[in-house]
Amino acid sequence: MSRLPIDKQAEKNAPRGQEHYWQVMQQLDCETGFTLDAIYRKCNVSKVTIKEYISRLLKAGYLEIVSEEKDGIITRYHYTIAKRSRFAPRVNRDGTECPPTKRDVMWRTMRMNKRFTLEDLLIWASLPEVPVKRNDAQDYIKHLHKAKYLRKNGKTYSLIKDTGPQPPKIQRIKQVFDPNLKKVVWPPEEKA
Repeated sequence: MSRLPIDKQAEKNAPRGQEHYWQVMQQLDCETGFTLDAIYRKCNVSKVTIKEYISRLLKAGYLEIVSEEKDGIITRYHYTIAKRSRFAPRVNRDGTECPPTKRDVMWRTMRMNKRFTLEDLLIWASLPEVPVKRNDAQDYIKHLHKAKYLRKNGKTYSLIKDTGPQPPKIQRIKQVFDPNLKKVVWPPEEKA
């Protein structure tokens, strides 16, 4: 099954991805734990994909096994959340935390500072593990300005639409999708 773009997932009410799996785990979490099958029934993805994410979370210490049931050669594990996180943990296969994305850092910087220039954003948002390049910042600013998140006054930008902590996403077709609102906030211009 090919992956739907995030805006189409929202339209079809077919949530997928780590944010959704984590949200389901939080809903199912209790003293007796939850199983892979319980998560699978609430997701629109294969068991293999969910099992892979569970494996990463176990290695990173976000989940722990509270019990197991043996049924012949099959073992069913019950998990519980060991480390709370508002957003889905982004974890590599070996259990190490993924660094934030460039857009995560730029969006967080814009939300904290409210007013900035391109140069300010390059300095404030660049981290040793996530350097922000000029063309990345220019592209993100351009799309957020078109989607009316930013107002421009000379070389200074002001954040005028702060919809939440998750950064607006620029999709391949160059439209802006806001995961906080779960909708497309700016479609690209149609070619005549």
